[in-house]
Amino acid sequence: MPRRVPKENWRPKGVKSLERNALKVVRSANNALVIAGPGAGKTELLAQRACYLLETGVCAMPKRILAISFKRDAAKNLADRVAKRVGPELAGRFDSLTFDAFAKGLVDRFLNGIPEFFRPSSDYVIDFKIENKGPFKALMEAATDEAKGRSLGSIQALHFSELYKNYFVGKVLPETPPLKGNLETVVAYHIWKNLLRTGKRSALNFHMIGRLADLLLRSNPAVLSFLRQTYAYVFLDEFQDTSGIHYALTKTAFQGSGSVLTAVGDEKQKIMVWAGALHGVFQKYTEDFGAEAHPLKMNYRSARELVRVQSYLINSLEPNGEPPEAADDGSNGEGECLVLNFANHEEEAEHLASIVQKAVDEEGLQPRDLCILTRSRPKIYSEEFHARLTDMGIASRVENDFQDLLTEPVIESVLHFFKFTLNKKCPDSWAYIVGLYIKAVGATFDDHEYLREAELRILELRKILRTELRQVTTKEQILSIVKRVISLYGSNTFQRLFPQYRQGTFLNDKITECVEELHASRKRASSWKKAIEDFEGVNSVPIMTVHKSKGLEYHTVIFIGLEDSALFSFSKAENEETCGFFVALSRAKMRAIFTFCHRRPDATSGRLTLQRKTAIDPLYRLLREAGVESHDI
Repeated sequence: MPRRVPKENWRPKGVKSLERNALKVVRSANNALVIAGPGAGKTELLAQRACYLLETGVCAMPKRILAISFKRDAAKNLADRVAKRVGPELAGRFDSLTFDAFAKGLVDRFLNGIPEFFRPSSDYVIDFKIENKGPFKALMEAATDEAKGRSLGSIQALHFSELYKNYFVGKVLPETPPLKGNLETVVAYHIWKNLLRTGKRSALNFHMIGRLADLLLRSNPAVLSFLRQTYAYVFLDEFQDTSGIHYALTKTAFQGSGSVLTAVGDEKQKIMVWAGALHGVFQKYTEDFGAEAHPLKMNYRSARELVRVQSYLINSLEPNGEPPEAADDGSNGEGECLVLNFANHEEEAEHLASIVQKAVDEEGLQPRDLCILTRSRPKIYSEEFHARLTDMGIASRVENDFQDLLTEPVIESVLHFFKFTLNKKCPDSWAYIVGLYIKAVGATFDDHEYLREAELRILELRKILRTELRQVTTKEQILSIVKRVISLYGSNTFQRLFPQYRQGTFLNDKITECVEELHASRKRASSWKKAIEDFEGVNSVPIMTVHKSKGLEYHTVIFIGLEDSALFSFSKAENEETCGFFVALSRAKMRAIFTFCHRRPDATSGRLTLQRKTAIDPLYRLLREAGVESHDI
């Protein structure tokens, strides 16, 4: 058992210092709202707070800390930082989840506590298409037979999007079904009924699961009490993007409890309005939870020139906001921000590829020190650029799908074992494997008998796989190896330790995806060691949407297509699109490049189309005011 550190003796770990407000929040005993701009170190603040609470015993056994993020990679990043600083035993009481995983874990574990009408079958399926126009309109029409006295015409006249957002998942669920009400309420009720009861298995999406988790807690005081007793401290990351569903669940779970909440966010990075991000959530939270706001002013990420340019965007988004201060002293350069104009996408691709090649060959950057961003459709916008990089022998790939895949615990465990097997020394993988084994058997690192057993079993399997991997080429052979790695930890371990795997075929689906990607990577690579690096994208230039880049940082960021057609929603959602532009700019540590093409293939037809920047001129105006140079290439 690690020794407790007296509170007065505790110091931040792994960093030189924290700014005054950050340190105040780390030690706080009260609900707090941390207003943290890009590069302010919000993830580090939460990691240090977890260290303080666990190492000093302020959060003592058996109490736990719950951290909720929106993205899986953000949740994993925070968990990894905490584990690195406090060690596996203390980190075992730190649960870092996404909102969806938190809600699903509650529903799956306490399914029978959901009121009967809204209770899904235990083997329910996740259907991501429910909210799409076609499927949802079909569900609306299917409700006509049961919505007595309601004609098909009257139901078809309802706008599917408004019905979905404002009635179907837009309101908290009652403990008993709403048999009466206006047309929208009745139709929404029958859609719930059909999704829950039609067919052998219920169909849900994560919006529905969030509402069911909230209903579960409201209708079961014992479950609510258990949750509050378990989590003495709660962290809420990227709080500006909290939806109405997530905020309702947060209030039900922790308002008026003894749990201490720490929310971290930045209104200037609010880019999830399209997904239901709640307006005015900072004010609601401070009022509902009596939280004190603590602004952070330092930017530890970007060079001084980039911080200066960012200040113009900040002034546009928050006219009375305080501009950030660059922590960088300029010793490695002032940084640069440029706009590059091209005649067409082919010239754009050629020039950008040469920038990447120079960065790798002459500046000594690794491929993953650079990032290519697009507003949407990253595969289409980067197709020509990707081809040019391939010709130069530089790998690149669209990261959108891989981000989620690589954070799946079952896939992470397999990759760690492969790396441990293929490398002479791999201390991070060894620590992960031993830690998961100890957790799987319910032991601790003080149980030397279990620890020795773990080491022997792991080393034995490693020896076997080192020999077998030389002969493995087919999917069937890879699947056999993967299953043996998973079985090391015991049957049903992943279902028991990770809530997302407890229901349906999700675990098997991820194992299948893992095998598919391992097989594809092995076909491309000269060895298994290179194949694992290929799978993880170690030597690839990442390509992704701005939304997927949240929380990440790169030496050089290249945004392809600062054009009206790419930011097509700008005229209707100027503030949100400006926030997205700000997010793109603020990912860069040293260099940010934005491109414009006079002619680019249409995303739908592929025809070369004249591009404009009239609608998004407010963004170009901000760049001009900031003195950002624009070059015709």
